[in-house]
Amino acid sequence: MDANYQDLQCADIKHILKTKGIPFSNKRKQDLVDLCESADALNLPGIDQNDSEKEASIERRTVREKTYQHPCYDTGIVWSRNLATIPTIDTFDVTSFLQNFCGWSEERLRRRKSDNGYKLHCSGHIHDVTMAMLDEHVFYVKGKCVPETRQSSDPYIPWILVEKSGHIFSAECTCVA
Repeated sequence: MDANYQDLQCADIKHILKTKGIPFSNKRKQDLVDLCESADALNLPGIDQNDSEKEASIERRTVREKTYQHPCYDTGIVWSRNLATIPTIDTFDVTSFLQNFCGWSEERLRRRKSDNGYKLHCSGHIHDVTMAMLDEHVFYVKGKCVPETRQSSDPYIPWILVEKSGHIFSAECTCVA
């Protein structure tokens, strides 16, 4: 082993694991070190995060083989604060999306009210909610979310791509989580 991972901070070890595409959440430092050493032993190459993030973003914005422009960067999207025609999104739509696309377990769904996103909504950190009709059946809904711990920072921009029926195709946020 060329690297001594024991001498590194956890954040540095996590960065190394992220560049190799290795999941590392909820791990103690020794577990992180073991993962890095295993990656070295297997000679795992790093992945180009920028390319994979771009590909994932494009995939999230593609519905029925049509890729829609990015809601945070495309200035040609016509946004409206009038939410009167926003699709009705019920609990089933959200639950289905979280389970089927985000991999949430039933236990995590039961705890969702203690989840930080719900708390941010209840405490008024979500504002400037707008929507854009992309075609007859597909909409973007986005907003701004003031970071809980750094309220003077720029807000995050969460968005969803949703069908007129309320079916959520995808979601993204500019936060690091």
